[in-house]
Amino acid sequence: MITKVKFKACCDCKDGLEKATIAGRCLYHYRKYRNFVLKNEKEKRKLSPSPISKVENSIAKPTDYSKQLDMWFRYFMVNAKRECENCEASLTHYNEEDWMGSQHHILEKSIYPSVAGNLNNHMVLGKWCCHGQWHTSLENASKMECFELAKIRIRKLLPSLTPEEANRIPEILK
Repeated sequence: MITKVKFKACCDCKDGLEKATIAGRCLYHYRKYRNFVLKNEKEKRKLSPSPISKVENSIAKPTDYSKQLDMWFRYFMVNAKRECENCEASLTHYNEEDWMGSQHHILEKSIYPSVAGNLNNHMVLGKWCCHGQWHTSLENASKMECFELAKIRIRKLLPSLTPEEANRIPEILK
């Protein structure tokens, strides 16, 4: 932030001398004023109702979760066919970032961490053609060409899910 310094009389000083001022105050009075304002804001925050307490995350991730996820992405970045499994569009022109964005977890990795690194929990959906369509809603996803293939792969994942995670799967995906 660039502050323009002007030379004029400070509105809080009684000496009437021209000094370098910020917002009409000399540096001493400007700092004093800012501290006063900040202190008042802090007091207001103390008086305001406390925020809603955060809900504890009940999803337990495996201890090697990030390692599994990294290996999952590396495997499919190298071995997956560069073609969208929904619209069959070629993805050979994608750069590495777009190609990585095309690797799709059928069951979301944040909700189903026990199968985040499972090879059956994968589908190639082009980042710029079909990946976003899947994530808009399950209703939209159910209209996609690849939906039946996704259901077949989910059935293979069911034994690997924890009982909690298995209960979270929507009926439309079973």
